[in-house]
Amino acid sequence: MEQPDIQLNYFEHAEDMRRMIDGLRLGWQLMHSPHIASGWQGPTPGMAGQTLDQATIDSDAAPADFIRRNYNSIGHPVGTAKMGPDSDQEAVLDQYCRVRGVEGLRVVDASVMPNIVRANTNLTCIMIAERVAGWLRAEV
Repeated sequence: MEQPDIQLNYFEHAEDMRRMIDGLRLGWQLMHSPHIASGWQGPTPGMAGQTLDQATIDSDAAPADFIRRNYNSIGHPVGTAKMGPDSDQEAVLDQYCRVRGVEGLRVVDASVMPNIVRANTNLTCIMIAERVAGWLRAEV
């Protein structure tokens, strides 16, 4: 009944942060271009209440701090629990979503999808859950 502690390790690699800073600065330039700036309403605080400003953009360290304080994942991660045959050493699940080496545990979420689907991921997860529920009912 204990919740897992998931560490996504955002920006642990220096190249990840460098790319985020480049993207932040590019976004800042676009936001201040004549065509966009004319319709812009002014600064929007980040999630942590910190407002992005020119001093932050020009700094060496402040952009990374801004990103760490304001970044939030809203994506739909998939493919983090590989499914495959027993011969695949990287596959943690069998074809019935059972976790190898842990009796009675299954993974039934978007992590079993090898790629992100074109449909709503929530609906796809519900379909996966319905399928696994059918397998579970058949085992009883």
